[in-house]
Amino acid sequence: MRLAVFVCLFMNILFATIIFYTYMVWSRYWHAVVLARPPNYLSAAYMQELRRRRAHPVAARGPPKTRAPYVFHPDERIAHHRALTLAQLRRVQLDWKMQRPANKYGVRFTGRRDQRPLTAADQPFAGVGLGKYFPTVAPLGGRSFNACAVVASSGSLLNSGLGEEIDQHDVVVRFNNAPTINYELDVGTKTTLRLLNSRVISEPQFDFLGSSLYKDVSLMAWDPSRYSGDLQQWYRSPDFPVFAAYFQRRLMLPDEDFHLLEPGSLWRVWDFLQTHTHTSVLPNPPSSGFMGIALMLDRCQHVDVYEFVPSLRMTKRCHYYDVEENEFCTLGAWHPLATEKLLALRMSTASDRDVFERGVLRLRGWGGLSCS
Repeated sequence: MRLAVFVCLFMNILFATIIFYTYMVWSRYWHAVVLARPPNYLSAAYMQELRRRRAHPVAARGPPKTRAPYVFHPDERIAHHRALTLAQLRRVQLDWKMQRPANKYGVRFTGRRDQRPLTAADQPFAGVGLGKYFPTVAPLGGRSFNACAVVASSGSLLNSGLGEEIDQHDVVVRFNNAPTINYELDVGTKTTLRLLNSRVISEPQFDFLGSSLYKDVSLMAWDPSRYSGDLQQWYRSPDFPVFAAYFQRRLMLPDEDFHLLEPGSLWRVWDFLQTHTHTSVLPNPPSSGFMGIALMLDRCQHVDVYEFVPSLRMTKRCHYYDVEENEFCTLGAWHPLATEKLLALRMSTASDRDVFERGVLRLRGWGGLSCS
């Protein structure tokens, strides 16, 4: 009996050690691969100088006495930042399984579903007399547009000087409580649609009913349901008390363009991520940023996305309007952000200089695609 217990304990320790060692090796792999296999667009001189500075960090603080310091070419800085960013995102994308997150929403990939706001005919809202409060007109009047801007709330928007360019778009989408006042030079002043998670519209500190942030713009709120749940289950048990805040505002402002997203729409976007990704996607709802991209691709000829994929201005600062620092705001922890950013980068038609120096992706809208 003691021998069996000893063998079992030994095997468990051995297995845990192997798992830990595998994780450590894998987490360092994507960082090391940049130097081990530098892309062909990085010059040999650049890689040699980078290795020298890493091998001799103290000496690298000043120019060598025997030779002139290496001057990094702008294209090399962009290429190196691109390679490191992709390595970080791929590492996070593949590492989530090691953390064994709970599958809170019961996600089991099944395929496509509708993406739409709730309407007066949806149950149980129609049955309890609430369906009549949903808008009868589609978001943004059901119109289509040429140029749309989706403005992330990333801290790296600071000092970007992109505000004037952003304001030139037909539609500008912002998220949650991201302000424009005092940040006009970097983020612009125009807001057409604000996409809100249910925490923002239901918690008092965001002052959803009183703040000017949410006035005179189109609004769309979302709250996640279980992956295979129905509206009745969601109505009984939302993530946040979204319905009280939503219907209270609809009673106050019945003519406002304010929609509540059908929760299956979130999982349709998640399905899109999983369909176009070769590894398992973190089983949590997509971010507001990627939801905004998905909404605009249906309505715009092209969509410019600002600071979704981190540029050379990348910092640990979560949002341009606060001082909180956490690198997972950029790389992703709860939302499948790493997968979203990698897929958006694949879809982009912008140059590396636009993406990684200016911080702008350009995506072609579904209406602008021509398939023969």
